[in-house]
Amino acid sequence: YGTFVTPRLNLRINMSEKNALKISAGRGRRTPNLIMENVGLLATSRNWIIENDVSLPGFGLKQESAWNFGVGFNQDFEILFREGNVNVDFYHTLFENQIIVDLDYNPQEVYFYNLKGESFSNSFQIEVNYDISKRIDIRLAYRYLDVQKDFKVGMLSKPLLAQNKVFVNLAYQTKKNDKDRQWKFDVTAQLVGEQRIPSTNLNPSEYRVIQKSPAYIMLSSQVTKVISKKLEFYIGGENLTDFVQNNPII
Repeated sequence: YGTFVTPRLNLRINMSEKNALKISAGRGRRTPNLIMENVGLLATSRNWIIENDVSLPGFGLKQESAWNFGVGFNQDFEILFREGNVNVDFYHTLFENQIIVDLDYNPQEVYFYNLKGESFSNSFQIEVNYDISKRIDIRLAYRYLDVQKDFKVGMLSKPLLAQNKVFVNLAYQTKKNDKDRQWKFDVTAQLVGEQRIPSTNLNPSEYRVIQKSPAYIMLSSQVTKVISKKLEFYIGGENLTDFVQNNPII
């Protein structure tokens, strides 16, 4: 792909012993691996159509390139003699070129082509960690994603991507005995928001689906027995609420 420059600036400002501001900006490029990054689409009945330029290497598509700008803030605090911290991050990515994976133009086909128009991503996250007691910790997080790009049918949000996510983790551990033995308990809940489903409007009416998936909750937990500094056992489970997608195949 020839010679190119990818400058980047990282700046950290410590305003006090308990907080810090981080600023970053720069340009990035990458060469996509079309098949491995979309291997799941090989399991569908869609025909692959690559709109390429045979004079370019690889699959005949340009490298992806983008400018990224971000700011992060970290604040340590103390409430009721217990320590905690807050992390806030915001990032904006503006694509110069991107490989568009278009599932909306035709439900029987998937198109791959270079970006023709605009594509951007805004990401915001806030995370709070706090020691409720000497042996109980809690972590709360919220993430918002706004990812938009130009498809053949116009500007749309990225499909199958939750715009909102909420994360809650609660951890408890017993006091160590004289042999360093203890129990650890951990439970995590995730709320996954709505996700846009690629258009099925061109299908017969009985093979069309709703435009957005409903929000759902995933629950997981783990119990650990610490035998010594070198040995421990654990048992855990994921998706304990047994959430499954109804009728996943059209």
